[in-house]
Amino acid sequence: MTIQKVPATARVVFLAVFFCVGNALANSVLYAASPYNVFMLSDFTSSSSDTQGGIAAGGNITISSYSVASNLSSSQANSEFPSGDTLVSGGLLTASSGTLVAGNAYGYTTNVTPYSFNLSGGTLTNGSSSGIQVVDFSQAATQLKTLSTTLAASPSTAVDSCTGLDTNTITCTASANNLNTINISASDAAKFAGKSINIVSTGTNVTLLINMAGTSDSLGGAGFTVFNNGVTVLFNYYQATQLTLASGITASVLAPLAAVSGSNGNFDGTLIGNSFSGNMEFHDSDLFSGNLSSATPEPVSTALAAAGLAAIWLLLRKRVGARVRNSGSASCRAVTR
Repeated sequence: MTIQKVPATARVVFLAVFFCVGNALANSVLYAASPYNVFMLSDFTSSSSDTQGGIAAGGNITISSYSVASNLSSSQANSEFPSGDTLVSGGLLTASSGTLVAGNAYGYTTNVTPYSFNLSGGTLTNGSSSGIQVVDFSQAATQLKTLSTTLAASPSTAVDSCTGLDTNTITCTASANNLNTINISASDAAKFAGKSINIVSTGTNVTLLINMAGTSDSLGGAGFTVFNNGVTVLFNYYQATQLTLASGITASVLAPLAAVSGSNGNFDGTLIGNSFSGNMEFHDSDLFSGNLSSATPEPVSTALAAAGLAAIWLLLRKRVGARVRNSGSASCRAVTR
């Protein structure tokens, strides 16, 4: 019996697929947006306000008299954010005044006013000259839009509901353990504008997903109360192209198609949108930490992993050794596309 050696290039492919599968399975459900307080697919514009966590935007970031990462330590910035960058712009980063309290700043191009915008010992990277890309916003857009659409197809949990839609206080109840889903029609979603909202949870390890229909929506303005602080709330605005936020929100929002606006007051949670303009304060005390696994497919299934490994084995047996570019550091993108 002849023992055939595995070609070096094939070993690289095998290992790359193995580790890519592992990394994909370990990804947070919010993908690249996970560590950030605010994550926009295009532009972010604000002044005279602050974000306690990190900000990332695929387009331009324009801020003045603004504080970023004000509730983070340097160690948190370095351990929780890619390259320690808590302020990331995929386009032009313009920061005329304010402070980056912790972490580093990145812009594909930069217009940061020296001394007026204090980096607090952090570094500023210009991506167009360095060739560095911190966040793949194109990939993030695809993932987050797909996630939003997939979540919108989730059936409502039988024992859950939002009541009091025609009163000043809306109460949404999550009664089951783990993931709870409430689907709200476009006409009912319009009734959330300016209302006081109570979230009541009687289960354990509760994530409450509220799917909101409608292309133009509003949320917040009259207080937001969560009973049983173990619950994590995500409003999924899967159709909205316009979303207005008002003060006092304690929940996360996924609105990847929406131009989001907000003024005054605070938003406690993770905000994902297409763009943001306004001067709302963003707090990182309630970043999304829920579990949506029962409503969404695994990023890479076990079957897909097995199929990939089987394909590699067949290639080895047939001695088809496609050369992998830069085999010493093959990337997930190179071997999975």
